[in-house]
Amino acid sequence: MKTKLLGLISLVVLLGLSPASADTFDYTVNFDIGALSIIGNIVLGCDNCVLDPNGFIDAWSFSTSDGVSISSSDPGSYILANPIYPLTATPHAINFDAAGPPGIIQFSDSAGYLLFQSAYVDAPSEILFSPCNELPCSIIYAINDFTGNPPSAVPIAQISPPVGVPTPIAGAGLPGMVTVLAGVGFVWWRRKRNPFAALVVARG
Repeated sequence: MKTKLLGLISLVVLLGLSPASADTFDYTVNFDIGALSIIGNIVLGCDNCVLDPNGFIDAWSFSTSDGVSISSSDPGSYILANPIYPLTATPHAINFDAAGPPGIIQFSDSAGYLLFQSAYVDAPSEILFSPCNELPCSIIYAINDFTGNPPSAVPIAQISPPVGVPTPIAGAGLPGMVTVLAGVGFVWWRRKRNPFAALVVARG
């Protein structure tokens, strides 16, 4: 009886102390390019990493204030990048490194593209959005004034509640664990004191 009781108590303790985990992290995009606002989200498999299109970016979508939307759900979507990626995720935000070494990452689909470029070749660091994906394109919105002393962390997205973390249940956690342990201990004490208690209860 004692062995079973100790096993049950151990299981309850492990369940009570097991930390919640998240497999994906959803970042809410919200920034401006001049008068153009861009909102959306980027879903990553990490919250402390460089945005590598080959390993960590699970999904993305961007919508502009003038009604253009691009996303990874489009059959023609792709990410263009060179070996140095200028976007970095932290547990709080995704930042664009305008002061970093030459790098580029471009989110594209059939409706347009969003480009983050850090001092690539002879071009300045910039964030650029175009509502068309074929050159020449006469409509381009860009921030290309990262000159002189460009910032190393331009926030473009903020972390949202982690995907996959269950909603807290009333009574769960340490208070729930204490209640369960108290109940188990009380039942064990009653049975130890009166070996016929279980039989009486069963017969009703």
